[in-house]
Amino acid sequence: MIAQEWKAMEESQKKPYNEKAVDLKKKYDEDIAAYKKTDNYKEYEKRLKQFKQDKKDGEVEASGKGKKGKGGKGGKPPPKPKDANAPKRAQSAYFFFSNVRRPKLRADNKDLKMTEIAKLTGEEWKNLSSEEKKPYEDQAAVDKERYQKEQEAYTKTDNYKKFQQKLADWKRQGKEQAKGGGKAAKKKKEESSEDGSSTGDSDETEESSDDNNSSSGEESSSSEDDE
Repeated sequence: MIAQEWKAMEESQKKPYNEKAVDLKKKYDEDIAAYKKTDNYKEYEKRLKQFKQDKKDGEVEASGKGKKGKGGKGGKPPPKPKDANAPKRAQSAYFFFSNVRRPKLRADNKDLKMTEIAKLTGEEWKNLSSEEKKPYEDQAAVDKERYQKEQEAYTKTDNYKKFQQKLADWKRQGKEQAKGGGKAAKKKKEESSEDGSSTGDSDETEESSDDNNSSSGEESSSSEDDE
């Protein structure tokens, strides 16, 4: 219905909406440009980079060349195991700030999407003075110290040792898959080469047979001429 109404409208009627769309697009571009300069965006980029690296590590460890292999050889790499017992990682100063400001911004701007609320939060953080940021940075420092202590203690537990063994098994499995995929590809190549060689031998046999038949025919013809 809405699409049909829009299609039926005159250009003069569409003009106000088109102009508003242009203004919104401009504001969006400006907000994105500002957001990319914030610590929040840097934190997001850091986490995204780590996610991609973890995914890449899993693929390199386990994929090999044959992605269509069966039985775990050269097949889809297993996901990298996660340590559910590990201490919660330390949070950034911006994280503590956003936990305080985001709920209020959502209450004051109920018509905005979460992505737009995140941009507003980032802008507010960017405009804070060093003195205003200090309480959150102090919280982040305390949380970092907490994480380091918990992590140090955790490395001495049985759960940590079990996870390290699980991680080692995952890496070994990935190497076996990669090795299996390489062997499968090599075997397929050898079989293909053997098929080609066999075809060639068959052609030579047929050619030899044709030569013999031709020779027999010539001898028979010569004998008839002598008679």
